[in-house]
Amino acid sequence: MVSAAGARTPDRPKCPDEPPIAMAGRQVRSGHRLAIGSGVDCRIQVRDDDGVRVVTIAGRLMTDHVPALLMACGQAPALRLDLRDVLSVDPIAADALRRIWDGGAQFTGVPPYIQLKLDSIASKPRRP
Repeated sequence: MVSAAGARTPDRPKCPDEPPIAMAGRQVRSGHRLAIGSGVDCRIQVRDDDGVRVVTIAGRLMTDHVPALLMACGQAPALRLDLRDVLSVDPIAADALRRIWDGGAQFTGVPPYIQLKLDSIASKPRRP
């Protein structure tokens, strides 16, 4: 096998029992199915808990997921986001989370690295 730089690299062992997985218009083989997952980057779940809309987010929250997140939050008078299972956020998603926070939502389970991203974004005064 030859790398993009033209250097010779050792061939990766083939996994004949693994089906090819399409990624970015090409097929690749995976060594472990769990490492690739099901192709779902982010899960957004909504439930109502005694008049509070609870939005639970898991996985990698990216720009493409922001419209679904905003729809899930809606115009709820009381909103709580559970972020304990968020693995990463891109800058656009972080900005959306910060705006939701500035709008008066409560956040629970925020991982420290996500909190650092949110803290680095300039905020507007919180709505009471």
